Amino acid sequence: LSKEGFDVYSKILDSSDFGVPQKRKRIFIIGTKCDWDYIFPMGNNANFGNLISRKNVGEAIMDLVNSKSAINHQALNHSEIVIRRYEHIPEGGKLPPPEELPIDIRRKNFGNTYQRLDRKKPSTTMVPGNNAFPVHPTLNRSLTPREAARLQSFSDEHEFFGSRKMQCKLVGHAVPPLLAAVLANSIANHLLGGNDKTLRIDELVIRRGEYLGNKKSEGRKTFIDLFCGSGGFARGFIDAGFECVATSDFDTFVSDA
Repeated sequence: LSKEGFDVYSKILDSSDFGVPQKRKRIFIIGTKCDWDYIFPMGNNANFGNLISRKNVGEAIMDLVNSKSAINHQALNHSEIVIRRYEHIPEGGKLPPPEELPIDIRRKNFGNTYQRLDRKKPSTTMVPGNNAFPVHPTLNRSLTPREAARLQSFSDEHEFFGSRKMQCKLVGHAVPPLLAAVLANSIANHLLGGNDKTLRIDELVIRRGEYLGNKKSEGRKTFIDLFCGSGGFARGFIDAGFECVATSDFDTFVSDA
């Protein structure tokens, strides 16, 4: 990017700093040919359109406990042994060492799935997989795709297609839409002349001498989404006012959906 004349900026952002009830750190790289610096957004806990900011797991999913109508809200049918293991996990904790468990439910290695979320804290990072989600804070089962989607900041109207296994994969891979929307908004501000909130957009003058008037404001802000997955990044950018003109993913199920 630098060799092609772009100024490149990078920063690690944690989704929990932007109203997403999940600890999820990702590096973002921005390349620009504008004559002014790009400034990454500061953390905030504000809603963005229909993307709702939530502080913790409890705010995000506890109203779904008795829901029969939420889409993608199918629980996995765990075996009796798995349920008995879940019963030994305290809220916010992990499964006790094997020697502290009844002999018939012991196992040499327990993965991250044997971890119960805490209602008062953000969740751990969602990862893809049919049984890869952590344990519900109060119920002896793993999260449903919809509960995990809430922790990713997807709106309830965003439906995930395919089998339950595919839905879990799509949710786990996604960029949280709320974080994407905040990032997209900062990019839009950058394209309009910078991130200086004290200046009015219609008063800004690009250093090249082009006045930012109606001509610029009527132009479309477009983007393409590479490695699009379930569309978390695209959803955020669309909510921030950008138009998606193309998506691409090596997974044909995702790209066709």
